[in-house]
Amino acid sequence: MKQLSIILLGLAGLAISCKKKTTPSANYANAADCSTLVDTVNTYTKSTVSIINLNCTSCHSSSNPSAGLNLSGYAAAKSSFLNGNSLCSIHHGSGCKAMPEGAALSSSDIQKLDCWVKNGCRQ
Repeated sequence: MKQLSIILLGLAGLAISCKKKTTPSANYANAADCSTLVDTVNTYTKSTVSIINLNCTSCHSSSNPSAGLNLSGYAAAKSSFLNGNSLCSIHHGSGCKAMPEGAALSSSDIQKLDCWVKNGCRQ
């Protein structure tokens, strides 16, 4: 009986530890208020690429991937914003390196990036 209890406790612990974890970026995107943005206009091509190019790619491009992060091009930006800490960094969130370094994006630009992620990173 004691062995069964130990096995059940071990399995319960394993199930809890395997729970899907969300990235900090997902947390910011899920909390975003996108009611004032039209998601068909807030796409990579029409909106977010200009924010990323103006504020990020001088340090995070294919030719200059600071910290190994390349944000040039749709696929690279989408991957980083979906799977990494990009939103946490631009929000200057706890545990993330504040970006852009020595500056901050406007609240409007942050909202556009949050909502771009929340709405599936449309190209």
